[in-house]
Amino acid sequence: MRVSKGKGRTARSITDQHTANLAAELEHGPWTWGEPYKDTGSASKYATKARDDFERLLADLTSGAFGEPGDVLVLWVISRLARETGRGVALIDACEARGYLVHVTSEGESGRTYDARNYADRYSLVTGIAEAE
Repeated sequence: MRVSKGKGRTARSITDQHTANLAAELEHGPWTWGEPYKDTGSASKYATKARDDFERLLADLTSGAFGEPGDVLVLWVISRLARETGRGVALIDACEARGYLVHVTSEGESGRTYDARNYADRYSLVTGIAEAE
């Protein structure tokens, strides 16, 4: 979960994102939930603050510490993941290599689950990240 925080504004939407993610489980689960990865701030290449939980997520996906093949990374919307194409693609590559699925809650009524090992799904994820940039 990530939310941008502008001057004078508070980061309120992380709770809303998590609520939507939990609701998507009713149709697409069951899922076992771990501790969420949370970042507040920009995901763009112009960001001035490090995204520690993004780095932890990428490390967990790459090393296999995220879980077993078939486990699901749940996102509220693809732009919450990364707005820098190279960083987002690195994450998609890690999901592909380890067999993790990516569920985007905002896609359709209850979301859509992608498998980065599937060409069309990988294309959709990478295109979404590139468009967010």
